[in-house]
Amino acid sequence: MSPPVSLPSKEMLRMVITIADMKASMPRRLRDVINKEYGVIVQVSKLPGGVHYTAGGKKVMPDLRFVLKRDGKALRLESYTPGDWELELKRAYDDLVTQSGAFEGLSIKLPEPPSLTGEATRPPAETKPQLPVRLPQQARHTGQATRPPGERKPRMRIGMQTWGGHGDIRPLLALAEGLQSSGHEVSLAITCINSAEYNASISKTGVKIHSVASPVIRDKEEFAEIEKTILNEANSIKRNYIIMTRLYLPVEAEVYQVAEQLCVDNDLVIGQYWHYPLQTAAEKAGRDHVSVMLNPRLVPSSLQPPLGYPMLGKSQLGNRLAWVAVRSAHNKHVKTYVDRLRAAHGLKPAKDMISDVFSSHQLTLIAVSPQICQPQKDWPHFYQVCGFLDMPNLSIEGDVSESLEEFLSHGDPPVYMTFGSSMPSDIPTQRETVGLLSEAAAIANCRAIIQAPLWQEFGLKPTQAVHYVHASPYGRVFPRCRAIIHHGGSGTTQAATLAGKPSIVVAFGADQEVWGRELERIGIAPRLLSARKATAEALAKSIKKVISSGSMDETAKRIGAAMNRENGVGMAVKLINERFNI
Repeated sequence: MSPPVSLPSKEMLRMVITIADMKASMPRRLRDVINKEYGVIVQVSKLPGGVHYTAGGKKVMPDLRFVLKRDGKALRLESYTPGDWELELKRAYDDLVTQSGAFEGLSIKLPEPPSLTGEATRPPAETKPQLPVRLPQQARHTGQATRPPGERKPRMRIGMQTWGGHGDIRPLLALAEGLQSSGHEVSLAITCINSAEYNASISKTGVKIHSVASPVIRDKEEFAEIEKTILNEANSIKRNYIIMTRLYLPVEAEVYQVAEQLCVDNDLVIGQYWHYPLQTAAEKAGRDHVSVMLNPRLVPSSLQPPLGYPMLGKSQLGNRLAWVAVRSAHNKHVKTYVDRLRAAHGLKPAKDMISDVFSSHQLTLIAVSPQICQPQKDWPHFYQVCGFLDMPNLSIEGDVSESLEEFLSHGDPPVYMTFGSSMPSDIPTQRETVGLLSEAAAIANCRAIIQAPLWQEFGLKPTQAVHYVHASPYGRVFPRCRAIIHHGGSGTTQAATLAGKPSIVVAFGADQEVWGRELERIGIAPRLLSARKATAEALAKSIKKVISSGSMDETAKRIGAAMNRENGVGMAVKLINERFNI
């Protein structure tokens, strides 16, 4: 039998009350559908003396019975049997209430009854034995339930793991450094898909950094072929499938072995949202787990559509239907591999890829600045916006060379052009892309810095109008530029915004389109361009619009100044400390 859901007893009772009251107002046909879908029966009946609630996996002998007295001042717990039904109760609550937005504004106030700690409020004459509420497994592991009020938990050992490209690794590096600086003992395992540059990483604060199976693809031609396949696939679900099968499964076993060891050696583990081996190992070990998300559109909400979907009218129904479609596609095409790993280690299939694998119900950090990210009112409580996890001036970004400094110091501020991880890695396509950017700069009559790792192999030479770089420290270079043309990656988007500069987004995928639309929404970018359809003329038109827009420049400066007052790493550390009572 699986352990009960790791939620406080009070929260579980709140879920029962909410779902029961909701079902009581539904037609019988809909109530039956809910019972069949979730396999948990929740009922309410109003009787003399109070409102009686029952919940569980069976109708005749419910697993939970309690009474909320009519005066609202007492709650009597009659019976409670922990079990798998709690998992279904939580899933029903997330799907029907928390993520649907249907109960926006609903407030159910529970008293602070002794019964929630096993001291039921029965009359003195009643001799029925009390039934203690079993502590959730995670709470027992961390000791939160038994620690005296006000006592601080000692410094924790924290294991972190990430996988992907530079944009996936950098935020976890920044968070690791922040946690280490705050007094924790941190280990970070990095798996980079296309580079061995992290193999020799050394932390300034003492984080123990380990490179695991990096690079995933060692053959440059093979990686270029995989990359082109991904970039040419417009469907985000199919893109994820390609990423899973070509870039993740080859190292899954080795990565999972490291994840298991991190769970053994540490009190808490933190992983990038896509990193399901760590989530699986944490669940198996009963280890506390935090997920780090890099895009808020991965959080289901009736108030915003998922990645790749537009707003479907003013009604919330369109968004809910879109989320149903996205969940179904992820569960069909991607969750299969997650469930295979879970089965190999004695775990039941995950309920949902987005809500139960990508997310941690203990704490999921949204690593996006509040200046860009709009938290939705119907997000579950465990999603918390911490801000941009920034670690400026990593060694792999290079330095400001003498030639780059000379270019920046003489002449008008240039437009910085980078497609980051979306820049094609094969020579013919990268040469074509650099040609497009160069032509756009010439048409717009602006100076430009073009970031292209292979520019020297093309036989290009810097001029007074165009300078080429392999990489550069964005934190030092972006503030000295006029605007930033980029692919809409999470890290580059926020680095440009932090620098107080307008952006021009050329999106290669649905996740990048989200950032382009968000920057346009807040007034610091023109309408985004699609990489598949972009021309030098269209790009030059966007450059001219940005350069000539005083309002866009002023808005970018204002938002950049506000973002500079934030401390994303500090807020993330604070949220982690508060969540685990440190």
